[in-house]
Amino acid sequence: MSARIVFRLVLPLIVVAVAACGGASEDAPEARSKLVCDQIDSLRRGVLYETLTIEEIRRDIDEIAVSLEGTIDPVRGAAKKFVRAAKEVAAEGGYFDYPTFQVLDYLDTLELMGLHEHVYLALNGVAALCDWDALSPPADVVSAPTQAYVAEQPQEPQLPEGALITTAEEAHQTVRTFLYEKSWGFFGATCVAWLTMDYELDSSGTLYSNDEGRWIVRFIRAEGRYLGPKSLVYRVHPGTAEVKGDNKTPGRLGKPEGCNRW
Repeated sequence: MSARIVFRLVLPLIVVAVAACGGASEDAPEARSKLVCDQIDSLRRGVLYETLTIEEIRRDIDEIAVSLEGTIDPVRGAAKKFVRAAKEVAAEGGYFDYPTFQVLDYLDTLELMGLHEHVYLALNGVAALCDWDALSPPADVVSAPTQAYVAEQPQEPQLPEGALITTAEEAHQTVRTFLYEKSWGFFGATCVAWLTMDYELDSSGTLYSNDEGRWIVRFIRAEGRYLGPKSLVYRVHPGTAEVKGDNKTPGRLGKPEGCNRW
């Protein structure tokens, strides 16, 4: 068989191989961009729900930086901004001893406020380009056993004689007044401001427990808010108007930005 015939037989195979390689190289940047989107999505969830250690957070940021090679704009540009901002937040801690990519309202310090705003805006820039599912925290980080809400059937309250708090609305307002007197953050705000920002203020969940002899006041975290427990429960003594909260949960997610001790 002559060399010319061999060349004619092999040439189509070479063309197909080159075309296949060219197609793969064109698809690779898009695949890399999808990978970066997935990596950042996983990181934002891990930080928000505090399922990652600080070492794992820093490792994931470094891995995202490596994955940026070969990605395409606009994902590459947005992801680079996020990586730079995330590295600064992770280096500083961001939220006491644990970082966050959220803006922390009045609890932020002047030193960290700029970092949090920078990373928050950068993350939103990536989110606008990536196809992410809605945030939904794992069941084991939504609430702690201490936040159990006693769902009793409505019953006629057996209030003590001379009770000061006689209605659900009064109990609800008593808790808000109580939180108004508690300091929140570093800029003169109080815990009622945090409650108003992060929780629904509907009083329909308030009931009187005859077994406990207390009004039970419950607030549900508002849609789109992620810091703090999913629900807050306070108990109000009808005779003395004393308020006690039991809203402490482990980790940053369970800290209502400094107001969890009340």
